[in-house]
Amino acid sequence: MPRCGNPSRGRRGFTVLELLTVIAIMMVVSTILVASFFGMGRAAAYTTARNAVFNTLHLARQRALMDGSRVFFMLIDSNSFVLVHGAGTLSLDAATGPGGRMLLFDAYSDLTNFVNSVPENGVRIWNMSRRSNQYVSANVVKVEMVLDSEKYLVPPEDGGTEYSRLIYHIETEPTDVSKWKQGDRYGFELYPRQELSKGFYLGFEGLETEPKNDVIVFRPDGGTEGYKDGCTEVYIYEKIKQDEANAVKIEVANPSGTIKVKP
Repeated sequence: MPRCGNPSRGRRGFTVLELLTVIAIMMVVSTILVASFFGMGRAAAYTTARNAVFNTLHLARQRALMDGSRVFFMLIDSNSFVLVHGAGTLSLDAATGPGGRMLLFDAYSDLTNFVNSVPENGVRIWNMSRRSNQYVSANVVKVEMVLDSEKYLVPPEDGGTEYSRLIYHIETEPTDVSKWKQGDRYGFELYPRQELSKGFYLGFEGLETEPKNDVIVFRPDGGTEGYKDGCTEVYIYEKIKQDEANAVKIEVANPSGTIKVKP
C-alpha cells in the first residue's frame, strides 16, 4: 500500500550557515557592481571635462585665425572658463552714466563692428586685468562713437589748448565702476562661460585652485603669446584626488599654438 502522511516530510531546509554564505556572496557582488558603476561615472566625467577644455582651446585658436585678432582662453576661477575676443585698452577710468549705468572709454581701438549693433540681450564684456584676485565683467547694452572735446593736452592753467578726438563709449548695465581703470585690457565674450562638473578643477602648470597664470592668448596667426616658451600645461583633476597621477593634462605648445592631450 502507498505510504500516507505529509509529502514534505523528510525535505531539508537551509541552515543558518548556508543563508549567511548566500548573503555574503550577494554583498560582495553588490559591492563590485556599485564600485564599477561609480568608476564608469568618474571616467565619463573626466572624459567630458577633458573634451570641454580641449574643444574650447581649439575653438579659441580657430577664432583667432578666422577673425584676425587675439582670442583669450581665460580661467575665471578654479572650475570655469570663458573665451574672450580681445578688443582694446581703456583710455580713462570708468564713470557712472545715465540711470546708474557704467560708461567705459576707448580712444584707440576700432570698435566699428560693435557700434549700434549690440544684440538685444546685450553682450558680456570682460576686464582682463584682475581686480581683487578675480576677473570682473558686465553686460554691454550700447557701443557708440562720440566726439570728445573736453580733454586738454596740458592743463588749461598752463596754457593748454582743447583738442577733439573720436572716442568710443561702451555703456553697460549698472555695476561697480571702481574695478575698471585706465590701462585695463578688455574684451567681448565670444561664447558663454563654461563650468566643469562639480568636484572637478582646472589649473595651469600644476594643481592649483587659484592659478597665477590663468590666460592663454591665441594670436591671429594661430600661435600663442604672453606665457613662456616650451608649452603650457592645463591640468584637469578631481578635488578629492589632487595628484598628477589622476590628472588629465592638455598641452598648448608655445609659440606654435598646437594643442594635444598628454598621454
